[in-house]
Amino acid sequence: PPGSIEQGSDGRAVHGVVVDNTDSSYSVEYTTYKSGVNTLYAALLVRGVVTATYYDNSNFEVPVKYAEGTTNLQKVQFASSTVSDNDNSVPTVEGFSVRFAGFVAPTKDSTYQFQWTRGLAASTNAQDRVRLWVDNSLIIDQWSSLAATDPSGNIELRSAYYYDTKLDYKWVTGCTSGSCPATAKLQWKPSGGSAADITSANLYRGYDVMDSPFNVDVKPAGTCAAKSIAIPNQASAGHSLELSTAGLQSEFTITAKDLYGNLRLQGGDNFKVRLTGVDSTSGLVQDMSSTNP
Repeated sequence: PPGSIEQGSDGRAVHGVVVDNTDSSYSVEYTTYKSGVNTLYAALLVRGVVTATYYDNSNFEVPVKYAEGTTNLQKVQFASSTVSDNDNSVPTVEGFSVRFAGFVAPTKDSTYQFQWTRGLAASTNAQDRVRLWVDNSLIIDQWSSLAATDPSGNIELRSAYYYDTKLDYKWVTGCTSGSCPATAKLQWKPSGGSAADITSANLYRGYDVMDSPFNVDVKPAGTCAAKSIAIPNQASAGHSLELSTAGLQSEFTITAKDLYGNLRLQGGDNFKVRLTGVDSTSGLVQDMSSTNP
């Protein structure tokens, strides 16, 4: 839905397969199953870094620095720093927040575990918080408090795609003596593997192409009888779909849907209605068919 990626709301995106036509143009193929207005994002990715926006408080209200391409951003991590060592970590020693943004490229098809590894005792990191979105899904959410163990979350990824990733981090307060012991970093591991840093080989900075994002109006597919539903028009009519009485009118409404459950939202569909009745005298089953728009 529009704006969901920027807002970090849940809902995994449909990914396209990009083919380089070798003439400065690209072809993209994707399949979506949800009708209505969708948002198509197109970005040029540059491998090796992510971006980081630093804030001089813990609520993302006062941006004081934006960085991309520096050495420390080749991994999503911090290093211990002083107030004058902003390139290496944070802009203040009292309370700060950082928003990392970029794309991650899996090395193989697998369920990946992402882990925010602090490297310090829980008592030392009592003031830090973290939340992580991967492919528009919130998989780590420890924003009001942080567990004693390093927080983690799982998500299934495929090596053919690039996944938008956003990590919010804040240190509420409590740094003293001109330094802050923030040394956390983001790690991942595929199913059956071991935890490792997410290095520059798998990180990308995204640049939106001209006019992106685009609105795409996705029309529903053809009507599917198995997905369409029929209900009686009036509750007082009784079970008009299962039981009708001779001489009395019975009515029902058909709601047309496509194979994927989308409402057709347009007229002109034809339905063939088959009625099966039982003669009350002979007990014989009678079959009647009619076709009505």
